[in-house]
Amino acid sequence: MNAPAKDATALFVAPGLEDAPLNQWWVAASREEVGRAPLSRQILGRSVVLYRTEAGEVAALPDRCPHRFMPLSQGWLIGDRLRCAYHGFEFGPDGRCAHIPSQGVVPGTMRIRPYPVVEHGLWVWIWPGDPELADPALLPPDYSRPGYDSFVHFQASVKCHFLKLQENLLDSTHPTFLHEGMFDDGELANSPQKVEADERFIRLTRETQPQLPNEMTAQSFSLPRDQRAVRAVICEGHAPSRNVVITRFTFPDRPDAPPHELISELPVTPANGKLCYQWWASISSYPLRDTDGMTTIFRHAMNQDIVALELIEDRIAEGDPAAIEISVRADEAALRWRRMVRGMAQAGPAATAGATLRASEA
Repeated sequence: MNAPAKDATALFVAPGLEDAPLNQWWVAASREEVGRAPLSRQILGRSVVLYRTEAGEVAALPDRCPHRFMPLSQGWLIGDRLRCAYHGFEFGPDGRCAHIPSQGVVPGTMRIRPYPVVEHGLWVWIWPGDPELADPALLPPDYSRPGYDSFVHFQASVKCHFLKLQENLLDSTHPTFLHEGMFDDGELANSPQKVEADERFIRLTRETQPQLPNEMTAQSFSLPRDQRAVRAVICEGHAPSRNVVITRFTFPDRPDAPPHELISELPVTPANGKLCYQWWASISSYPLRDTDGMTTIFRHAMNQDIVALELIEDRIAEGDPAAIEISVRADEAALRWRRMVRGMAQAGPAATAGATLRASEA
């Protein structure tokens, strides 16, 4: 049997993922998720197995033995080799078969193509397309800040198209209603918006008038109840795979007081055309009163988003020809993001040429 064509995996586009650029970096896992136990994850329709070598480096291989396609994630590690649970074939981090128990000679064709993988910031990033185009310079900037406290870190699976989830993270009007009373005093949706964008980056900013925070807002952001605050909500998208939401409070009656800033990094990666992953990690510039309580609040907010997005996906799946999406002015950032990511997917390898990255507002 002939070896598969070199570019077969790099060119494969999974059904429903025509809008997902292949030749880009996507988050495969958080750093903490990848260890010495094989981790299976589907990335843009590709089943991938991730693990750490004895030296602590991350390896990413197709999650199938080329012998009979048994998922390698069902096997176990022998040193740096991943042993298939079906017939005991062993594969190194480079994808080459190093041992076949039933014969002494290993055919040169008995190999799988490893995926380029990089640890950057809090995440393990994978390049599912052409490995020759994988450039770490295209990774989005690290958002960590010296002196900030880290307190939230979790992951969820969402049964919706990945663009719908990303657009949700570029929509600062829905918290007033979907997350009523949690992050907003009712003013955010009515606040003026400003949208900035370039070829791979978009930023939406809203700012409220000075007001006293309600109890939930004060608890969520460690604010004094007796001081007026101006809230700025900045939603950023680093195409095609990372969203950042920055909530910043300043105190007009105390101009010398440092701002209270919360930065949440929210990468989104499509598993396939109907399922995607979202991670959530937050840092704050101020001491936290109740980290467990904050984590509970944020998990609840994510669950509210998941319920809404999956209900929306159900309606889309009905395929009613009379159902036409009608957008309004507040959707500007989400619509520009949709066009941006789709344009990158349609451009193919050309989307990586001459690309420049923009630093976060934070």
